[in-house]
Amino acid sequence: MNFLKAGSNSFAGLMIMLLAGMISTAILTPKVQSINNITSLPVSMQLAAVLICSLVWGSETGIIIIIAYLTLGLFYLPIFHGGGSLGYILTPEFGYLAGFIPSAGLIGYLSKTSSSKSLIQTTFIAIIGV
Repeated sequence: MNFLKAGSNSFAGLMIMLLAGMISTAILTPKVQSINNITSLPVSMQLAAVLICSLVWGSETGIIIIIAYLTLGLFYLPIFHGGGSLGYILTPEFGYLAGFIPSAGLIGYLSKTSSSKSLIQTTFIAIIGV
């Protein structure tokens, strides 16, 4: 597994592909309006991307991807629901997005320390992370 070493070019390419997957799910996924208007958070595939990245690559890589995703959104790349800027930190939606960081760490840790990789156990780990 030499391609996972932090100094290799393939690791950098992998990080770019995973980050591009997070951004594309935020931009290209159609926004669905909720039936109940209690919250105004849209439905997107961001959570699924967090779960998959963390389950496949572990906690360290998952956390790095989420921090990079949040950083890009905070510096005016319109990948969040309300666009993106440093002022987005003051909105309630940012708390939801910041919750991806511990979720990615927990999911990655549980997936790497589990003894079996059955579908039921992987699904249970993903539900714990949500």
